[in-house]
Amino acid sequence: MKKIIIISLALICMLSNMNNGTAQVTGFGTIKGKILDTETKKPISDVIVRIRIVGFDEKNTIATVSDKKGEFRAEMLPKNRVLNVLFEKKGYRNVLKTVVLVQEEKEKDITVTMKQGSSYSDVKYETRTYQIKNRGVREIYELIKPFLSDASGSDRVSVSKALKTITVYTNQEKLAKIEKIIQQYDVPLKQIWVEVLLVRAKGNGGKKVVLPDEIKELASQLKSVFKFTDYEIIGKADGIGLEGSTIQTSVNMTYRNSQPSFQISGGLEINGDIIRLNKFTVDVVAPMHSKISTTVNIPDGSKMILGVYRGGVGDGSLITVVTAKIMN
Repeated sequence: MKKIIIISLALICMLSNMNNGTAQVTGFGTIKGKILDTETKKPISDVIVRIRIVGFDEKNTIATVSDKKGEFRAEMLPKNRVLNVLFEKKGYRNVLKTVVLVQEEKEKDITVTMKQGSSYSDVKYETRTYQIKNRGVREIYELIKPFLSDASGSDRVSVSKALKTITVYTNQEKLAKIEKIIQQYDVPLKQIWVEVLLVRAKGNGGKKVVLPDEIKELASQLKSVFKFTDYEIIGKADGIGLEGSTIQTSVNMTYRNSQPSFQISGGLEINGDIIRLNKFTVDVVAPMHSKISTTVNIPDGSKMILGVYRGGVGDGSLITVVTAKIMN
């Protein structure tokens, strides 16, 4: 079999000392196999097979070449370690396999198929630097990260928090996708307005239901759930904040002289037309004590009944209504 083996001195030292690491190496084994054309099923010769131990320097690589029968063999590979096996040949698309030699295996036999087409070495690479204007560079990096892994290991990226830049070295196809993602997500943060109404509900049948204008759109919900006839808004809290942050509130005591005391808090997120209130808490101290803490998804501009607290005789019940809206 035609074969070349390239093992750096650093790799030899690494293998001899590997048991000092967290994953124990309890022996060595062999990976062998056959490489076939995906379409013709014929063996492919002169395929470079590069084997790298995951977690160690890319320079420490074992390499071999397939023979005329498409067969290859690589020996002295550590057991119980994750190995990345890369198959390369000009005119074929690269193939990456992940292999682990378990303790019981002396040899692992694998069959690989390769499809004709441009290999990574045939693709033109270039470097581009993107200025991140509105979002955190780490946030944008996590979005583009899935596009920066390929079988060749040629992709490179560097992030500068100080300059708010992301520099990427990859092929033009990926650069186009990355640029589209950055344009889509690196936009000014949206402001979210949240309003909480405290509604005292009393009465039990025999009268026409009276609803304040602010909650008339909830009439059908209220009538289907409750038997109250009198609804009165006794307090309101307005909150505002940027997506990804928390609610900043101001309490408006324009209803009644009872001066209800309550606070709202929580995180703000946007997913399309849905506003997500994370760990949203409404803590009411007066006129009756109640506390609601939940995570809720509200369509932009909609009202929602968040919870009900049933008070004592004469107090009625306290209904919490929340509205959330994305500000232009």
